[in-house]
Amino acid sequence: MLNGFFLNFVVNEIKSKLLNLYVDKVYHTSKEEVVIYFRSSSNYKLLLNINAGYARITLTNQKIENPSEATMFCMLLRKYLNNAKLINLYQYDFERLVVLEFLTSNDVGDKIIIKLVVEIMGKHSNIILVTKDDLIIDSIKRVDLNMSKIRQILPKIHYQLPQNCNKINILTNSIDNILDNFMLDDEIEIQNQLVKNFQGFSKLLAKEVVYLAKYNFDFDVNLGFKECLLKSLEELKNIVRNNLGKPYIFLNSKNQPKYFSFMPLKHLTDEGFKIKEADSYTELLEIFYAEKNNLDRITQNSKDMICKLMSLQKKLKNKLKIQKEEKLNCKDKDKLQQCAILLQSNLYKIQKGDDKVVLEDFFNDNHPVTIKLNTALSAAANAQKYFNKYKKMCMADKMLTDLIINTENEIEYIDSVIDNILRSDTRDNLELIKIELQEQGYLRKSKDNSIKRKLPKNKFLKIQSVDGFDILIGNNNVNNDILTFKHASKNDIWFHVQKIPGAHIIVLTNGRSVPITTIEQAATIAAEHSKAKDENLVSVDYTEVKNVKKFKGARPGMVIYDNFKTIIVRK
Repeated sequence: MLNGFFLNFVVNEIKSKLLNLYVDKVYHTSKEEVVIYFRSSSNYKLLLNINAGYARITLTNQKIENPSEATMFCMLLRKYLNNAKLINLYQYDFERLVVLEFLTSNDVGDKIIIKLVVEIMGKHSNIILVTKDDLIIDSIKRVDLNMSKIRQILPKIHYQLPQNCNKINILTNSIDNILDNFMLDDEIEIQNQLVKNFQGFSKLLAKEVVYLAKYNFDFDVNLGFKECLLKSLEELKNIVRNNLGKPYIFLNSKNQPKYFSFMPLKHLTDEGFKIKEADSYTELLEIFYAEKNNLDRITQNSKDMICKLMSLQKKLKNKLKIQKEEKLNCKDKDKLQQCAILLQSNLYKIQKGDDKVVLEDFFNDNHPVTIKLNTALSAAANAQKYFNKYKKMCMADKMLTDLIINTENEIEYIDSVIDNILRSDTRDNLELIKIELQEQGYLRKSKDNSIKRKLPKNKFLKIQSVDGFDILIGNNNVNNDILTFKHASKNDIWFHVQKIPGAHIIVLTNGRSVPITTIEQAATIAAEHSKAKDENLVSVDYTEVKNVKKFKGARPGMVIYDNFKTIIVRK
């Protein structure tokens, strides 16, 4: 995500703010993060993060919790960097490698230069403290022979550049001849070759360069594809060389930051992403990674809950299978009753000690039927035994019918909760679902119930239809119930996908007749906010709210309804 060209703009911005400032404090705030405080009226903090998904170098204004105990690496950084002056900050060409040079004093008071190398390379990211002569003092992650036979990062050995730092710099080298070796008829391969051969490229940026080249090629018959690709690369070089970049962030349909760049990315805006310009590169990184952290936490919490629910759902499906098999065994209960009646009608034909008897079956055109007997019982007792078995099987059949309905309802409910979780994009909504699961007994409640939590409010999503009607969307099962049975009026229109988990959708009528365009729009919204959102054809039922009811013992979000109509949504 953080490509070498974008990093160039970030480094220049940081350099303009921190150069010649003195280090005030150093903290090793987490296993993969270091924060350096500088003395200035603005209280600048430099954040160095090497987490694979968050690797970056940036200024930050966030309040960061500092650990109570310093790590060995932190103590080492403090020894060399406290009161040191930042005299240089530069990027190695357009690689994701930044060097900070500090002027400090050694133990005897002599002035020395210490370098802090920040390698932003995914899972191989690292922060390395080295001398002026590139002798490694230590690093946040040590790499020995067992981890890599190509490049070790250990104290007292010379620092070497990563192997991939021998790519071509497009600003200082001719690239015309290099493109001759590219497979110009394969867009994906061109993107891969740009990333593989040239400094500064990410897959996202490479895709944009190829996209612009293809765009120019389609509209300019006088240029071949290679010339269009060169033109696209020249435009990129011009932005970087003349510092014309701007911090752009790209938002998805949910208004969430998804990508960032130093230039507009046409292929993203053509795909429907919204583009927004930030005030600075470091502010952009703050916004982006704060939201990424939030979304990642939501995703992780979602995965944890879904994992538990799917495990429970699997057990319930096995339980349902057993219940149905047991109910199937009850289908012979009527035969038991018939045997009892036949025995009762023919007591005089049965002698004590008989193990079986052959009788005329008047339930089946008097065909002979053989009935097994207990030799220790009399004829009447054998008949009573069959009656007792019949009664027990009838009771079991009724009980199993109820159990099967309850199990099916529970599976349906869990399916609806999983769907709610998958559609959740806020921590508040996930928290409400978690509370719902705790109330239903699926998750344990907090151990300390004496502390009253400030619960998030149940809010409805709101969209205005093309005809000016308000359309409200439920976020979770409890939210659905509140929307349908407390917020909506009896003459409002209720929508739900047919026999599939999804949100309750309400069109507020305010006593007006709802036109078909709003009906279709609300039905489409119901399909999009359901488990069937990826299907081409979706059946959506709709009716007045007064026709929607809660059945006895129903879990949150579970309803029954009648007097409905169905509309087919084509997506």
